[in-house]
This record gives sequence, C-alpha cells and structure tokens, in this order.
Amino acid sequence: MPHPPQKTVAALGGVGVITERDLGGLAEGAKRVARLMADGRRHTREEINAAAQQAEGTRRLRELRDIPGVAVRCARVGAGRVFEYWLERMVGSPGRGGQS
Repeated sequence: MPHPPQKTVAALGGVGVITERDLGGLAEGAKRVARLMADGRRHTREEINAAAQQAEGTRRLRELRDIPGVAVRCARVGAGRVFEYWLERMVGSPGRGGQS
C-alpha cells in the first residue's frame, strides 16, 4: 500500500499537504532534472529550475541522490552565492543494468 501523500512529501523534504496529483508532478520534475544533469556538465540553479519546470528544481535534484552509484556535486562560483551542480558516477559503482 503506498504511503499517504503527506508522508511521502515529508520524506522528500517537503512541507504542507498536497494531493496525489501533486506527487505525480514532483516525479516528472525529477525526471526532467535527471535528463538535464545526465550530460555530466555543470548547471546553475536557474537551469535546473527551468528543466524541472518549477521553482524548486534543486529539491528535485536532491531526489537524484537516491540513484545508486551517482553523486550530486556542488561548487561555489566566485565569491558570491552562485553555485553550480553536476552529477558524477561514484568510483567502482556500476550504472543501472550493470553497466559502468
């Protein structure tokens, strides 16, 4: 039996009460962010939000931490509060389907 929507959202770091329909959108947002990040290049928060098609794209990015063998990396750009994010395959971790 699936978790009630409120518990699922809380587990993903969200707050408040949303519906099952909202959860479907969150899953799609994470998929869109995954497609963007799959190139291994660095992307800004604005690029990630645009890919997610929602203002909380970096939250969708954090969901990608659940992918086995993948690490979400982040680095500050310059002295300000601008960051870039990218994905890396962890050393010694096979990809899905047993591929490296």
